[in-house]
Amino acid sequence: MRRQPDGIVIEPAITSNETHSFINYIFFNSKFNLPSPFLWTKRNSKPMKKRVILVLLILFCMGKVMAQNISGVVLDASSEPLPGVAVVVKGTTKGTTTDLNGKFTIPNVQDPANKTIVFSYIGFETVEQVIGSNAGNIKITMKETSKSINEVVVVGYGVKKKSLVTGAISSVSADDISKTNISRAEEGLQGRTSGVQVVPVSGAPGAGMNIRVRGYGSNGGSNPLYIVDGIKTGDINYLDPANIANMEVLKDAASCAIYGAEGGNGVVIITTKRGQAGKMSITYDFQQSFKSAARLPKLMNTSQYAQFMTEKNADGNSILNAPIDQNYNTDWLDAIFSTGYTTKHHLAFSGGNEKSTYNLSVGYFKNNGIIVGNKDLFERYSASFNSDHHMTKWLKVGNTFDYSHVASRGINENGGEFGGMIGSALQLDPTTPIEYTDPSKIPTFIQGEIAANRNLITKAPSGNYYGISQYVAGEIINPFVSQANNTGKFTGDKLMASMYADMNLFKGFTFTSRFGYELAFNNNHYWTPIFYYDATNKNLAAITHDNNDYYRKWTWENFATYNYKVGGHNFTLLAGFSSEDYLHKNINGQGSPMDFPSDNNAELDYTSHTQDNVTGSPKELKKESLFGRVSYDYMNRYLLEASVRRDGAGLSQVPKQGRWGVFPSVSAGWVMSNEDFFKSDVVSYAKLRGSWGQNGNLASLDESQLFRYNAVITGYSGSQPITYTLSNGTTMQAYEPNVLSNDKLTWETSQQLDLGLDLGFFNDKLRFTADYFVKTTKGMIFTGIPSYSSGNFAPQANGGKIENKGFEFDLSYKNKLGDLNYSVNVNCSPLSNKVTELDPVFGKRVGGASIGTGWPNVTMFEPGYSVWHFYGYKTHGIDPATGNPIFVNAKGQDTKIGDITDADKQDLGSAVPKLTYGGNINLSYKDFDFALNFAGASGNKVVMGWIRTDKLASNRVTYFYDGRWTKPGDKVSKPGANPDAKTYQSDQYVFDGSFLRIQTIQFGYNVPKPILKQLNINNLRLYVSLDNFFTITSYPGLDPQPTIQNNSANNIGIDRGTYPMAKDIMLGASITF
Repeated sequence: MRRQPDGIVIEPAITSNETHSFINYIFFNSKFNLPSPFLWTKRNSKPMKKRVILVLLILFCMGKVMAQNISGVVLDASSEPLPGVAVVVKGTTKGTTTDLNGKFTIPNVQDPANKTIVFSYIGFETVEQVIGSNAGNIKITMKETSKSINEVVVVGYGVKKKSLVTGAISSVSADDISKTNISRAEEGLQGRTSGVQVVPVSGAPGAGMNIRVRGYGSNGGSNPLYIVDGIKTGDINYLDPANIANMEVLKDAASCAIYGAEGGNGVVIITTKRGQAGKMSITYDFQQSFKSAARLPKLMNTSQYAQFMTEKNADGNSILNAPIDQNYNTDWLDAIFSTGYTTKHHLAFSGGNEKSTYNLSVGYFKNNGIIVGNKDLFERYSASFNSDHHMTKWLKVGNTFDYSHVASRGINENGGEFGGMIGSALQLDPTTPIEYTDPSKIPTFIQGEIAANRNLITKAPSGNYYGISQYVAGEIINPFVSQANNTGKFTGDKLMASMYADMNLFKGFTFTSRFGYELAFNNNHYWTPIFYYDATNKNLAAITHDNNDYYRKWTWENFATYNYKVGGHNFTLLAGFSSEDYLHKNINGQGSPMDFPSDNNAELDYTSHTQDNVTGSPKELKKESLFGRVSYDYMNRYLLEASVRRDGAGLSQVPKQGRWGVFPSVSAGWVMSNEDFFKSDVVSYAKLRGSWGQNGNLASLDESQLFRYNAVITGYSGSQPITYTLSNGTTMQAYEPNVLSNDKLTWETSQQLDLGLDLGFFNDKLRFTADYFVKTTKGMIFTGIPSYSSGNFAPQANGGKIENKGFEFDLSYKNKLGDLNYSVNVNCSPLSNKVTELDPVFGKRVGGASIGTGWPNVTMFEPGYSVWHFYGYKTHGIDPATGNPIFVNAKGQDTKIGDITDADKQDLGSAVPKLTYGGNINLSYKDFDFALNFAGASGNKVVMGWIRTDKLASNRVTYFYDGRWTKPGDKVSKPGANPDAKTYQSDQYVFDGSFLRIQTIQFGYNVPKPILKQLNINNLRLYVSLDNFFTITSYPGLDPQPTIQNNSANNIGIDRGTYPMAKDIMLGASITF
């Protein structure tokens, strides 16, 4: 600082000459020249202070001139306001979301005239708008995203415009899922896409689902490969369906070949919801449903049962060993089923800015089943966190995190016709009560059992003894006794997490590194109390069990993608490497006798340890892979793609010389509608496509099939040790191969040809897709038949072939009529499934499942027929003289019963449908909406497998009572009550399983925006739905789509009395803040 004349101090302050000159003018009207860079201030001068304040105000205003508020409104195509739209200044983190009136304001935007605003909203096309001079009055109209050939679909290791896809891929969106009441992700596919069949493992709470893509391609596991957010997983039960953004089903070999040895049964790619840039949104979903058995067969009552049992004996006397007590008339199915309920809560937080986005959710789901009591339930707690971050212009990182905790209790249903709870309810006679309410009326034989085992016989909560049948015994048990002794509880914890990094190292080139980690702990705890029911069903020492499973899996994938364009030529190159390791350890402990038999003391520490048993084993699977893909298109007209994957499996699955496999594919397409000569006002899009490829099915050598190529050495023959006498007369333990080795064992391989046509009409309002495919899978794995001179068992070997071929048709129409929006979607898939080859080493046919003790190999794997077709005696009406079926021999001739042999058994149909179909109808009118979903199958057969030949006194459905043969001369379609034993191995117990099921009928109401505005709510939808309420079928049993006992492939189509499907009345609400 230096002093100047007239007491003026010169202060260094300004560096800009332009600003200095402006201030000089303001202070002194340009009479003085200020030496830069100094600001003039005058001591003790009030006018000078005012001028300083004025300068500061001007400087502040200048900043405000440079930074302005940006405001406007966002509307939809109908000029209605769109709330919740993310509005972000491009290239910055500044942003907001529109309010209930579609309005927005972004404060303090620097230099707005040169800025671009990005508007994004789920279900609408993203809009970018240069602000220019209209900063305070921006008006944007957003168009709904076209769900046609222009949408983007997820493919293996990338995304692609659907218009450029050359394979067969079907999509299911979050909007589709939201219109259904489902507890598992797989249920969202039922009836919504052609070529995909969803078969429940069971109707019990928490039970799994089997998905079949383009038929049954294996004699074993045929489930597809699941990819969740880029990471492979074997189970998707941990996923809350509300977290799913979309699911893609890859059906043809070309689409699946990039997954090589595991893509043979199709691939389901699931993408979970991620955050959107803009203001945070909060969504809460609630559902409450009340459920009951969808359909129950009608069983014979006491009067009918007594008459039927009398007719079973040729001499006119009942086959029962005691007189029937007509005082009881128990409907066992009605007794064991009750009203259940489900409850679902889902809370999600989503938001972010242009640099970082996130989606956080928590959920709770409880399914209390339809079996009476509290031992039939499933609970799931879930949490999910996904985030994405643009760290720099070239680096993007992100993560997915899913955690679930499940707890379940279930009935004994795998016992089926051998004492399963529902199997017993179907077979027990109606003359036996649930419990004896009057002690004076307890039958004599029961009184004897009570006297002998008074402290062991199970009592009802009322203190009464449970009923015990004197006619139906063996494994069949009063289902209430079964439930009373049911102590099992399953708990499981699962963590699924992944991290990724996308590096855009130069234009068009992206390198991705992705690491996934899966961790799970399962515990199955149960104890068996001391009880006595009869000579077969009893337990005299309390035993506790703890089965613990630990699962760990990691996957690391690195791949590079390069997009290059030259004129109208577009190239996309992909190359990558994948490595994975899976470990499963199990420890099973059993302790007995228990010191204090009770739920609270059912621990291994609380036993006498005299009969303890501990087992356990590790199972490890490894795989390494190289993969690549080249995609090309010219002017979006001519499409060509080729891929190849080389997989190497671990030695625990395949021998060293066969551990590597190569899986190629090629596909092509022609978008005719993009040609200059193609001009049509009707056809808006037309594409021809074709593909060929090979895939593997490593699931046929899963962890239950490890080291099956190795020889098995044993030192025993039966229970006796093998000994060898030495020259000195002493003996030694000797060993020999029990099972021979097979160093040529490998995975199943499928080859598929697909030809497709995609059409869009009237600006894609009407869409049609057709596919024809031929899929051949070879290398089915069976246990061979050894030569008679070998003295050993044969090893497992490859030697079967299955062909699936058929068509797929998808048709949809979407339009608007005033305020009415509507869409209709239908699909159907005719299918031919056939075994075309079986190596002679396995014999003429391979036997599968059996029913009871009297129908062995009811399913067969045999060339010329569907996989695991039904095999037994064919009949041709009922003999009016005897009431027996008229049997047909292998030559197709009617034959006397005495002349029929096992050689006359033949094909009785298949559980594989010849046609599957489905569809949905969606309507919306102003604030109201309606949705209907349906699915069905035709040409499939069902065997009523809970009727046993060795339990002749068991009950039947009234189907066998009504219209039966009763006397000579009756011309009827059903045999008498006492037919020949071969009848129980015949088509008399095989039924048409065709069905049409209305899966969902849902009505919704969106609360008007003016009402919500007062509550600061963006959206509120209330709805009610009927789920699985209507099933049209002629099958007289439990369900025309029977569950699969023990989830074993050769059990398909056999109704053993397992848990049926339930129907629901559901109330729901979805609210967004």
